[in-house]
Amino acid sequence: MTQHRFGQFALAVSRIHHSIQKIKTAEMQRYDLKAVHVMCLYLLEERPEGLAPTVIVDQTGEDKAAISRALKELRQRNLVELAQEDGARAYRVPVRLTAEGMILAKEVHATVHQYFDRMAPETTPEERAVFYRVLFQLSDNLTSE
Repeated sequence: MTQHRFGQFALAVSRIHHSIQKIKTAEMQRYDLKAVHVMCLYLLEERPEGLAPTVIVDQTGEDKAAISRALKELRQRNLVELAQEDGARAYRVPVRLTAEGMILAKEVHATVHQYFDRMAPETTPEERAVFYRVLFQLSDNLTSE
């Protein structure tokens, strides 16, 4: 029974992951963004005061080099800026969205949520809350091992 449950879980998560990557790739081409940029924008929109790149690495599960490149590209496009410049190591200095970055992040957010609204329109807010609570509980348990 446990193997069957694991197989179902692994298959479902894999299929969802591939679908999300397709959405991020296809939809974000019009913004000239990659999937990693989308996740940076998403996290920074949630935290207007900024986040250290190390926190973004931890939250996204992406490797440090990928996040570093993504943030550099976003800075070159004037979408993010350093929240402070006090001589600290670059990977510890918080990064935040610029005004232009916030506008783009909100637009990207709206585009992505159109997909999620169509994904399971029959679910109630309470069902989604339980789903996300359990999903994050599983994620936390798996990553703590």
